[in-house]
Amino acid sequence: MKLKINNMKNIITGLSIIIFSIILDQFTKYLIVSNFTLNDRNFITIIKNFIYISYVQNSGAAWSLLQGNAFILVGLTGVVLLFVLAFIFFTDRIMLTVPLAMIAGGGIGNLIDRIWRTGGVVDFIDVYIFGYDFPIFNAADSILVCGTILLLIYVLFFYKETNRGFGRTVKWMR
Repeated sequence: MKLKINNMKNIITGLSIIIFSIILDQFTKYLIVSNFTLNDRNFITIIKNFIYISYVQNSGAAWSLLQGNAFILVGLTGVVLLFVLAFIFFTDRIMLTVPLAMIAGGGIGNLIDRIWRTGGVVDFIDVYIFGYDFPIFNAADSILVCGTILLLIYVLFFYKETNRGFGRTVKWMR
């Protein structure tokens, strides 16, 4: 089976979203690192008892999973990013390209921190929901989660198979 690159507009859209996501993420992290002291909690109040700006570093993944295992996290992120980028390059569905590009952009933003920052990923958005101190996160995490939600919506409500059975082809990947 020979794969063809479909729809240059999709590729440009996907790469634009990825680049914008990385720039936004790294710029916000630069602002935090330049203007705050590490482990400053609730330094700026955005909405009292709800959203604060803090500065921490996380050497793990979400909720500090795999804490201190940067090698594993870099490897897993790299593999996922390769699959996501392949889908972006070989799909002609913009509704699939946009969320995948957001996932890739957020993943690359945090990957940059894991590779070049010794303390881990810079996190700064501190949210309290009904008294629960939600784990602090960053712009890359937000972009990645929004992309995942959009992908889930696409798969649940818009994804259609064109052929059923073993060796099937799907409309969004033909």
